[in-house]
Amino acid sequence: MTVFVPYDGTPISTAALSRAQSLAEQSDERLVVATVAPHNRREAVEYGWLADDESFDTETVRTRLAVRVDRVAPAAEFVFEVADGRISAGGIARELRDIARAADASMVVVGSENVGRQVRPSNTVAGRVAARLETDLYVVQTADAGFHPLHEGH
Repeated sequence: MTVFVPYDGTPISTAALSRAQSLAEQSDERLVVATVAPHNRREAVEYGWLADDESFDTETVRTRLAVRVDRVAPAAEFVFEVADGRISAGGIARELRDIARAADASMVVVGSENVGRQVRPSNTVAGRVAARLETDLYVVQTADAGFHPLHEGH
């Protein structure tokens, strides 16, 4: 069995990763963390993967995310894919679901501050991932303090 976390390096997804690490340890399950990154400099800057003055470099983004994952969840398996061309949030969610299915996920842990009255946060990438998987769902709604943009190296 596997605990799966879609991860983009934001404080809320980092909080989800932290909770998933605890859940995986408690249940002695494998932890798989996945990022599907759009090949887009503007979005990489918006997510904090790159500084304003950096050009897009896949290896830089992958390394920064992998370091953060390792810092929060050292036992996790990190899967990183770069989407070709323009990709929508729905396309990213489809790729993440494919990774979750391949990992035989039994639980998905998502971070979403937009749950509101909905049971599944379907207006987010993480929510779209969870909405079409037949697994247990754990929603983290509050971010841990202290996580800075990845390009700052904290």
